[in-house]
Amino acid sequence: MTQEECWKDIEGYEGFYQVSNLGNIRSKYSGKWKLMKATKNNHSRMVVGLYKNGKAKLFLVHRLVAQSFIPNPNRLPEINHKDENPLNNCVENLEWCTPKYNVNYGTRNKRDAETMSRRKVCMFNESGDIVAVL
Repeated sequence: MTQEECWKDIEGYEGFYQVSNLGNIRSKYSGKWKLMKATKNNHSRMVVGLYKNGKAKLFLVHRLVAQSFIPNPNRLPEINHKDENPLNNCVENLEWCTPKYNVNYGTRNKRDAETMSRRKVCMFNESGDIVAVL
């Protein structure tokens, strides 16, 4: 079953930019709404640049979706991707949470431990030559 896409104005950018429950962003250009292309930042999160008064500001797409579609009565500071895929910014995949919950969610700790176990450590002598790789 395909979910219907719902759009809401982005706070502070009303009438110019909108975010959808499916994680899309659009801008009004020449009187028509056009989908924007988000890009990945260094943390594999999708970001989009919004312009206001001639100045650009980058926004995390998942944060725009959560702020527009998910109530946050406890003023929780972080957003968790339930499926652990930071590229899936559909509202059903997001939830407000604490930093502790976010960092311990799902298989993240296991994946981090596996990554650490694959890293090599080099030992050097006083001359700077590699003497062992562990």
